[in-house]
Amino acid sequence: MRSCARRRGDETGFTLIEVLVVVVILGIIGFVLTEAIILGLRTTDATAASSSRSVATQALTSFFTGDMQSADVVSTSDPGCASGTANLIVTLSWTDQGLSRRVSYGLDPATGTDQELVRWSCSGVPGGPIGQKILGHFTTKVGDPVPVTAICDAGPGCPASGTPAKVTLEVRSEPTLALTVHRRTAVSP
Repeated sequence: MRSCARRRGDETGFTLIEVLVVVVILGIIGFVLTEAIILGLRTTDATAASSSRSVATQALTSFFTGDMQSADVVSTSDPGCASGTANLIVTLSWTDQGLSRRVSYGLDPATGTDQELVRWSCSGVPGGPIGQKILGHFTTKVGDPVPVTAICDAGPGCPASGTPAKVTLEVRSEPTLALTVHRRTAVSP
């Protein structure tokens, strides 16, 4: 009989206070998780754009330094190897072991809010193979300045053709990068 009495008196389950505490705690956890997800979604685009600019500047530094130091002629009007749809930044030409080489840097497509920084390379042989390397991607807003520009020697812009002693490529990112490279043949010993 004692066991039957114990069963009737034993009230299993949760009290109203325990249920309310659990509901409040779950509400707080749900709110915090929702805020974290919203914050993550807001910063993903900005982080991706910043990362893309960083990769572009590193790749540009790697390629442009060697190309510029080898260059005999620097031009902003000669499309060189660049695609016909590109916004040309600069074309560099030189002779390496008797073979004429050309490298062009530009933004493709020429206008728009999504542009790729591209390096085209080719030999001086007409119809020869053209190499294309995408160095980075830039997403801009309408009205933003061109993300990459060339500045030769002391002034903005470059001569249509010639041999400036140095060229600075300015990459408008956060922060802005100014990559200045001196031509090897222009530097006095």
